[in-house]
Amino acid sequence: MHKSIWIAASLVLLSTCAPHVQKELTWKHLSSTNGDIAVPNAGNQQTATALLDVNKDGVNDFFITERTTAPAVVCYLKSENGWDRYIVEDEPLHIEAGSAWSDIDGDGDTNVVFGGDSDNNGVW
Repeated sequence: MHKSIWIAASLVLLSTCAPHVQKELTWKHLSSTNGDIAVPNAGNQQTATALLDVNKDGVNDFFITERTTAPAVVCYLKSENGWDRYIVEDEPLHIEAGSAWSDIDGDGDTNVVFGGDSDNNGVW
């Protein structure tokens, strides 16, 4: 595709989508250092995150993975008292950067996928 066609297509897409963007975002910084959320685990190599509404309550939840120590995958769900941490995988896994989510198996539930690092090429 020629560069000029790509730019023109991008501008058309942006102009089509722009009128629908009416909400102003407000960011709030939360940190485990401040006690706003629980520490994912004792490791220091959090390699992947996924942001999605797991429980369909209208609030995006998030997953964090860590590749050097257990638990390898934790999920944070919003509650009345803040963010509750749930252990999804309590064993260590060598998960690398990146994630994806979709209803992969067609059963109506959202599936979250994390890939292994170069030493194992696994998918979790």
